[in-house]
Amino acid sequence: MKNALRITFNFRIQLGIVFAVFFSVFFVNSSFSAKGVSEEVTDKVIIDSLNKVIAEHPNTLEAASAFVTLSDLYYHSRIDTVMFLCEKAIGITNEFSTGNSNSNSTTKLTRIRAQAFNNIGYVYDNHGQRAKAIESYTNALKLREKIEDKKGMAESLSNIGAFYSNNHNIPQALQFYQRCLLLRAELGDKKGLAKVYNNLGTLFENEGDHKTSLEHFLRSLKIYEALGDEYGISDVCLSLGSVYFNRSDTTNPTQADFTNAKSYYLRSLQLFEKLDDKVNQAQALWSLGYMAYYQGSIADAKKYAQQSMQLAKANQLPLIIMNDARLFYLIYDEEKKYDQALQQHVLYTTLHDSIYNEESTRKAIQTSMNYEFERKQEALQLDEDKREALQEAENRKQRIILASISIVLLLVLVLVAVVYRNLKLNQRNTKIITQQKALVEQKHREINDSIYYAERIQRSFLASHELLKQGLQDYFILFRPQAIVSGDFYWATNLSDGGFILVTADSTGHGVPGAIMSLLNISSIEKALERGVSTADELLNQTRTAIIERLKKDGSAEGGRDGMDGSVLWLSPDKHTLSYAGANSPLWIVRSGKLLEFSPDKMPVGKHDKDQLPFTSQSIPLQNGDTIYTFTDGFPDQFGGPQGKKYMYKRLKALVLEVAGRPMSEQNQRFNQAFDDWKGNHDQVDDVTLIGFRLL
Repeated sequence: MKNALRITFNFRIQLGIVFAVFFSVFFVNSSFSAKGVSEEVTDKVIIDSLNKVIAEHPNTLEAASAFVTLSDLYYHSRIDTVMFLCEKAIGITNEFSTGNSNSNSTTKLTRIRAQAFNNIGYVYDNHGQRAKAIESYTNALKLREKIEDKKGMAESLSNIGAFYSNNHNIPQALQFYQRCLLLRAELGDKKGLAKVYNNLGTLFENEGDHKTSLEHFLRSLKIYEALGDEYGISDVCLSLGSVYFNRSDTTNPTQADFTNAKSYYLRSLQLFEKLDDKVNQAQALWSLGYMAYYQGSIADAKKYAQQSMQLAKANQLPLIIMNDARLFYLIYDEEKKYDQALQQHVLYTTLHDSIYNEESTRKAIQTSMNYEFERKQEALQLDEDKREALQEAENRKQRIILASISIVLLLVLVLVAVVYRNLKLNQRNTKIITQQKALVEQKHREINDSIYYAERIQRSFLASHELLKQGLQDYFILFRPQAIVSGDFYWATNLSDGGFILVTADSTGHGVPGAIMSLLNISSIEKALERGVSTADELLNQTRTAIIERLKKDGSAEGGRDGMDGSVLWLSPDKHTLSYAGANSPLWIVRSGKLLEFSPDKMPVGKHDKDQLPFTSQSIPLQNGDTIYTFTDGFPDQFGGPQGKKYMYKRLKALVLEVAGRPMSEQNQRFNQAFDDWKGNHDQVDDVTLIGFRLL
């Protein structure tokens, strides 16, 4: 269980002087403190005042400022209202910006737009729409940089850093947090520093570094308590609860860890209730429920989960609904309520696929659940049939005892007739079943023969051993399809100038659909090369164009959105320069015992929101002894281990550093062994491809 980073708004109105409300709504960069003694009365006065400004000054900067300020007031308790208010503000500024050259008005207009984009990003982030969230956060940062709004810039940098941390892009997250810390220190912004320390704590917690995480959270809590900021205190307490709970999950659990976790969770929940923060109330209740389940307190777990789900549904929070559904699944399974467990698991899987697009695990898990449920139902039915049969036998025995000899003889005759009839009926049914079984087995063989034939066809498209030996010399390939055929593929070719290209890719889907998609992707790569491309990034650009062109006639309203993630490695003739271009697939190089990571472009090769943006390439000088690794996401996404969790990139990096100096054949054996040991009795959830080669 990991506590997600909560990205917060900086945009608040000073609560010090109620009589100055009409003036404060015109200055968007002010900030609210945590609610105090007269919080409800104060909020009502402010909201009424803002609504009055909107009514009396429609379509003005004052109205736009009021809309954004209202969105700040609602972002804890009515998150869906935030989007409507911010879009109204942006609409006004779009009209107002034409023909206005006054510098003060321009600065004010830009400040309003920046805050609106920031708040919209927060809404998208909470709804799991990651691409739209980072786009909105980035728009806000650019606008704030334009007017040199350092306080606003710091807030945007913090939000973007939290976004990358939540999406496990740690280098990017640290880069934005470092910039944010410098600005916060320059401004003397203690509250802002506390926010960054809180986010850094969550980052290190997600990476499993509990000690460093705890240090940052306690530093943040100390600042918030000195400032008397109740929302900040509640936020950090929720994070601290997760740290202590996670420590109990990864080390020898102690009662102190559980006691500290529950204490911090309850403290955060009380403050969130006081502040009417529905989003984090739901998060805190879920955390308490999960810990109660972990400790075996099913009744408490169900109580907290029900309260969390009620809040999450009322406020349309898909991420928390997803987590609650997962918790309910565990609870109902423990209670042996398999029908309800299945319903919750389907809800969890549907939301998880919608947010993270991890289609590979849903069918396997759902199939397993269906099988287990049906097996238990059949066992229950067999027990019921057995009880009914015993009861019927007892009744028959009583009737025989009470009947006369003549009736007994009659019953014997009837019984003989019934037995004879059943015997004939069973013989006929057995014949029918035998014929149906033979037909099913024949169809099964035909289907398997077709799939194996398809596997041979697909393998003919993959790079041959001879070709790879010529181009890479010292290499290994770990290639493990989830089914017989694969959506993963590796393709290579020699260039006329002596260069060499290696492509490792993960097509949309796996099994037969994935294999078909892989053949389309390979043919699109070959078609791009025929057009004379000369760089790795241009190869991805041309391949994307070919894939979109071929799939736009698939019958859907907007054309196919399938394609692939992958990496292109373009080696120079002397093998001393590597040009790399990636689509959601990183490249790792181990040099002198250190792992160098090269990040890809965050978009697939196919139709996508960013398909108008070109791919980029990185030119990397190579050294003798360098070991290069290219791979798909199947290995790190495999579930297993003692907790049934993902293998994760962090563990894979450690394994790469462990084996990088060994011969290639030993590396291949070690990676296969590590994968099998981790997977254990779990199903393989995706195709797995990992290629390594050493520069001699």
